[in-house]
Amino acid sequence: MKKGIIFLAGILLGAAGLFLVVKLWSGQGPSANPAKGVGQSTHAHEEHGDDEHAEGAGHEVENQDAEHEVHGKREGHDEHEGEDGVVELNQEQVSAAGIKVEPVQKRKLADVLQFTGEVRPNEDRLVHVSPRAGGIVAQVLKTLGDDVKEGETLAVLDSAEVGEAALEYLSARNGHELAQADLERQKLITTNIHQMLAILAQNQSSAKAQELMKDLKVGQAKAEVLGALTQRELAQVKLTNAQRLLEYRDPIYKGTLRMLEILKDGLTAEEARAKLQDLSVGEVKKDILGALAELELATASIKREEELLKQQVGTPKAFQEAQRDLFAAASTYKALLEQVGLTAEQEYLQAQQESLAARQEFLAAETLYPALLEQATFSADIELLGREKAFKLAEHQLKIAEDKLHVLGLSHEEIDRLVAGAEERITQLPITAPFNGRIIERHIVLGEKVEPGGEPLYAIADLSEVWVLVDIYEKDLGVVQPGAAAEVFTKAHPEKPFPGTLKYLSDQLIPETRTAKGRVVVSNSDRRLKPGMFARGTLALESGTEALSVPVSALQTEGNTSVVFAQEGEEGRFVRRPVRLGRQVGGYAEIVAGLKEGESVVTEGAFSLKSEMMKGAFGHAGHGH
Repeated sequence: MKKGIIFLAGILLGAAGLFLVVKLWSGQGPSANPAKGVGQSTHAHEEHGDDEHAEGAGHEVENQDAEHEVHGKREGHDEHEGEDGVVELNQEQVSAAGIKVEPVQKRKLADVLQFTGEVRPNEDRLVHVSPRAGGIVAQVLKTLGDDVKEGETLAVLDSAEVGEAALEYLSARNGHELAQADLERQKLITTNIHQMLAILAQNQSSAKAQELMKDLKVGQAKAEVLGALTQRELAQVKLTNAQRLLEYRDPIYKGTLRMLEILKDGLTAEEARAKLQDLSVGEVKKDILGALAELELATASIKREEELLKQQVGTPKAFQEAQRDLFAAASTYKALLEQVGLTAEQEYLQAQQESLAARQEFLAAETLYPALLEQATFSADIELLGREKAFKLAEHQLKIAEDKLHVLGLSHEEIDRLVAGAEERITQLPITAPFNGRIIERHIVLGEKVEPGGEPLYAIADLSEVWVLVDIYEKDLGVVQPGAAAEVFTKAHPEKPFPGTLKYLSDQLIPETRTAKGRVVVSNSDRRLKPGMFARGTLALESGTEALSVPVSALQTEGNTSVVFAQEGEEGRFVRRPVRLGRQVGGYAEIVAGLKEGESVVTEGAFSLKSEMMKGAFGHAGHGH
């Protein structure tokens, strides 16, 4: 009877506590009491307004209830509360429950700064999926909330653009096949030309070469080669004639130079005739000797007239006429010498030039024949290179057309079926997921027309990691740095904080609120955090003090009271202990009251002990084993 009354009272007290928790939570947030930071958090409460004061009041009630229970239990039951708060397990049960204990000890706990914020998707892993071509929605395979994998088809469009791309691909493939056939034909032609050139390289006569090439179909190359052979023969004849002319002109030119050199000595006509009689210079020798004789006569005549004039026998007129005759004879003789020298040099140089020209013409004809052979080889090779280039271009165009189909979403298998002429629609365009994630938005309806520039069809987010965008007040910016550890609380999951890290702190303030935006990155592998959730939490500061603390995993919640299980006496005996909490930082909770340093508390398996204790409260065999 007594146990029944106690059980009923416990139920009523639990209901009252739950009601209080709901009221507190609806006003401020988690019951796990994210502790105030030293100095900074106090100012934060002043700026947050009435809500912050309500939260402080709620925590004060909770702490007062916990402290009252702590003191009440200790005054009435010494160091433990009796059999109703005791769970005893044997060694096998302890091992099966995975229970581990650690001593309560002092640790340096960082001061914390409270914040409020909102859960957002990780924008680095958020994508809006748009169609890559316009079309009509033919199938909708995925909807809002579905988890998708990379490459999985979300929807299928019926797209005319895909059909056009498929036709371009088929055309490019036909061009590729034609270019390949043309290349093979040119390879055969080039081989035949090389066989022809091997025959011509033997320097056969034109008649013999024509006989050897009669079965080779080489077109214009055959006529060009035979013409080159004839031209070489004619050039040989011309060179021979030019060389003979030069051989004839050479001694005449040299004799003329020798004659002019002899005549410089002022010889008489008889003396000159005697010295020049062995020189073969042609008719010019006679002319020069005649001019020299005239000059001698004119010289003798002026001497005679001069003597007569001295004797006063002659006349000045006769003397002047003799002077004129001497001047005319001297000029004629001098001019004749110059003309003979120039004429001999000109004729000799012309013979040299003709010989040189004939030699060049012969050399040209001599090199034309092998040059034609080389040109034929070169032309054949160039033609082959051109065919190869055309083939590579066709191959490139085919790849572009194929890549376009891949960009639009067609797989290799679908393209192969297209080439094989399978009777399937070639206008289908699959819309696929770019990475693993969850569909958080859907804007697609069966039968509607969609375009690449329109509204995205889906929004997919990888929610395994989320952002919490927080507001940091201007006065707190001096103590908060990126990299600070964070603990995030939500109304949906008030019993356990979500650890995170402040990854970003804006360099600009929002003028209206005098706050800077920060980004806390939180792991969300179990998907408990939802984008749009309101969140509260704490940031660990660099400052801190030593405080008695236990791991957060040791804490259990009963209504508004936090409790731990302390190991007392022999191994396997665990006693429920209400505790009053302070700061919670880095996975540890500050113990303000309820435990002493050195006591051992359960850090793993505490929930199993709580379940055993609850079984005992409802009349099942669960304690005192």
